[in-house]
Amino acid sequence: MTTPGADWKGPAVFLVNGIGDQLITLPAVRALCSRYPSGIQLLLGEGMLSFYYQGLPIARVTRVWWKDCEKQLIDVERAAAAALPCDLFVSLSRREGAPALARQMGAARSIGILDASIDESEGGSRAHAFDLLFAIVRHVDAALRFDDFSGPPVLSSAADAAAARMVADWRRPGERLLFVHPETKADKMWSPQHFSWVLNRFLAGHPEYRAVVSSLDAVDFNLSPERVHYSSHHLELTMAMVRHADVFLGVDSCFLHAADMFRVPGVGLFGPTDPTRWGFRLSPVFRHVQAETMDAIRPETVLEALEQLVGARAP
Repeated sequence: MTTPGADWKGPAVFLVNGIGDQLITLPAVRALCSRYPSGIQLLLGEGMLSFYYQGLPIARVTRVWWKDCEKQLIDVERAAAAALPCDLFVSLSRREGAPALARQMGAARSIGILDASIDESEGGSRAHAFDLLFAIVRHVDAALRFDDFSGPPVLSSAADAAAARMVADWRRPGERLLFVHPETKADKMWSPQHFSWVLNRFLAGHPEYRAVVSSLDAVDFNLSPERVHYSSHHLELTMAMVRHADVFLGVDSCFLHAADMFRVPGVGLFGPTDPTRWGFRLSPVFRHVQAETMDAIRPETVLEALEQLVGARAP
């Protein structure tokens, strides 16, 4: 990562969203970087992580802070004072202050979600978020193709090596790994009792599998310690573990998107969010289980989806 001088005037990408949204925007950011090899400026929200962009020509990371976090209002003046001028402003986030920030940064051209020149329905009303966001950067170059930039996240060699060691310690020769992620925003989480019901029955019927459950908060699914491992490691290391999974089971979260980008077969659980927009897009085999609320998802339905998935991916 380079730090250009004050007279630098290249493209800026505005990205103020959740950690999972960073993964969904990654192909679009990669595509834009391919057209600006001298570097782009990333405008990242507070708490967002920059390790996703290893190997990309990122000239500068500028933090965008909240003016009113509860109302999701960004501090335009503070961000403009910290940012370098830009000639192109690309907004990949829905934030009301983005157009004002683009003007204060001197952008000659502004495109993105809040720009009237971009139709959010591009790709169809049922298009995946990957495709909707990639359509924005195609306004820079219509020749850009999503498949050229949709590869897995590039993680540090240290995280990859540590994850490989941990998985090797857990998984015996010939065993397969089920990665479970039950944690996200409260309205998108599923009952721990339901997870426990599903996992107990799945592991009992599949002795070739063991599970790793990733959660920052303490969780106990009442499973045999010989068959399940609980992990609360930091994000990059845990994401590197997903690469080694044979199957994913979890809620709509950053790790579902990571499993998708690593092409891990998976079962995703959805209540308030639409799996057509936010579910699996890249994995060769997947199942979505959806209900009006997470509480309405039946554990029997999830177990059936997991069994179907395992059967579909079996050699």
